[in-house]
Amino acid sequence: MSLKEKLFSYDGRLRRLDWWLLTIAVSVVYVLIVTVLYMVLPASVGFLPGPKFGDPINELLTGMVIHAPLLFIHCALAAKRAHDRDKSARLVILLVLATTFASYLPDDGFASLGRLADQGAIWAWPLLLAGALNIAASLYLLITLGFQDGTPGPNRFGPSPKAAEQPAFSEPGETP
Repeated sequence: MSLKEKLFSYDGRLRRLDWWLLTIAVSVVYVLIVTVLYMVLPASVGFLPGPKFGDPINELLTGMVIHAPLLFIHCALAAKRAHDRDKSARLVILLVLATTFASYLPDDGFASLGRLADQGAIWAWPLLLAGALNIAASLYLLITLGFQDGTPGPNRFGPSPKAAEQPAFSEPGETP
């Protein structure tokens, strides 16, 4: 499978090692793009009128616009890892999208909700539960995609990506 197919196709299977390497590489590219844009672009650039960088809403919109193409790649990688485990990719893609959108919440949002819940604000509890579910979904994705091995041999999504690693000839002393 070519690099283009690994990054942009939702078909086929992907090894854990490839998933780790490509996920880290795509994340580093995202951080580099955002860092360069914040250093190069003047503070007057943004998606809303008024104050630009430093304004949380504009930073959120800017980050989401830049992240959208990379999110497609993350979903494609996750789908192929799910396929390697002989699972449908629907749940994994939904969880990748949900955890990504939850990452755009303010850093101190859950701490503030915790304080409000301690003060008796009943409406804060469902939001705290959503935060706990986000943590659980992130851990599920990490374990499922990053640590669990795929199904050996071919499955309904294609041949094993490890098949290319297996030697085509027998070692001395072994019977083919």
